[in-house]
Amino acid sequence: MLITIQTQRELLVPETLTLTEKESSSAGYLEFSVLGESMFSLGEEISLLVDGEMVFYGRIFQIQREGERQYVLAYDLRRYLLYRDTKVFSAGLLKDRIYMLLGERNLPVGEISLKNVSLPAVVYDQKTIFSMFSDSFREANRGGSYPVLYTRGKTLQCKERDALLLSFRATRGENILRYRTEEEILSDTFNRIQLVQKQRATGRRSYFVVEDPNTIHQWGILQYSENVLQAATKAQIYDSLQSLIAEKNRPLTELSLTVIGDFSCRAGMSIEVDVWDERVNGVYQIKEATHTVSEGSYTTTLKGERWKV
Repeated sequence: MLITIQTQRELLVPETLTLTEKESSSAGYLEFSVLGESMFSLGEEISLLVDGEMVFYGRIFQIQREGERQYVLAYDLRRYLLYRDTKVFSAGLLKDRIYMLLGERNLPVGEISLKNVSLPAVVYDQKTIFSMFSDSFREANRGGSYPVLYTRGKTLQCKERDALLLSFRATRGENILRYRTEEEILSDTFNRIQLVQKQRATGRRSYFVVEDPNTIHQWGILQYSENVLQAATKAQIYDSLQSLIAEKNRPLTELSLTVIGDFSCRAGMSIEVDVWDERVNGVYQIKEATHTVSEGSYTTTLKGERWKV
C-alpha cells in the first residue's frame, strides 16, 4: 500500500499519519508529519492518496515546525459547515435544503440521492450549518429517510444510510484485532412517545401518545416528548408517533473495534460485523473512524451503532 500526500506543488510520503472522522457532527481532519524542507501554506489544498486513489481532500489549517520536521493539520470540506448563521426555510424537500445550504458556501456538491421527504418551515437563529443539517436529518427520519452527509473526493454528497453498506466485513479471527461492545437504554431509548400541539388562537394543547406496554414493564416508562407544528395534521402527527416509537423503542448496541487498516471504512458508511455472537452481530453505521499509519503499522479504529440485526 502506497500512502502519499499531494500538495499543490509536490507529492510527499508522510512519516506518520492520522485521519479522523465523526459522522454528522464535525469535520474530518488529517494530521501528518514529514521530514525535510517541504513548503506548506495555510489554506493550501491538500489530498491523501492511497495507491493513487484520493481518500481525503481538504485545506491546511495549522502548521507546526520543529527542526527539520513539520506537523500539518488539514480539515475536509465539512469544516466550512461549523460557522453560525441565521436562516429562514419555507416548507420543502430535504434535498433542496441541502443544495441551498451547500451552494451558498460555494461548496462542491456531488451526488444527492435521497427519498422525497418534505420538511416543515423552520427558522434557525445563530445556529451552525452542521446543526441545521442535523435537525433536518432528524425531521427526515420521521418520514423514513436516514440521510448521511459525507465527503467523496472533492465533493460533499448525501445518500440514504442503507445505500452506504460497504463490501468490507469485520470478522473476528480474520481482520478484527480487538473489540468492545456496550448495550444501554440511557441515551436515546424511549418506549412512550408524546407529541404536543399548541393552538395559537386558544392556547390549548392537544396531546398525542403512543407507548409499548411490553418494554414499559421491562424497563419502566422512558418518555420522549416534543412539540409539533401548529399546521401539522393529525395524520402527520400519527405518522410521526409511529416512526418515533419504531426508531427509539430499542436498546442501543454500540461497538468499538480495531481492525487491520482499511481506508474504505469512513464515518457515515455501514459495515457488517461478525464476532460469533448473535447479540452483537449485525450491520453497524460507523459513527467515528480513525486511521493511524506509523512505522509500517496501519490500523483502523471504529465506533459504530447497530441499525440492522
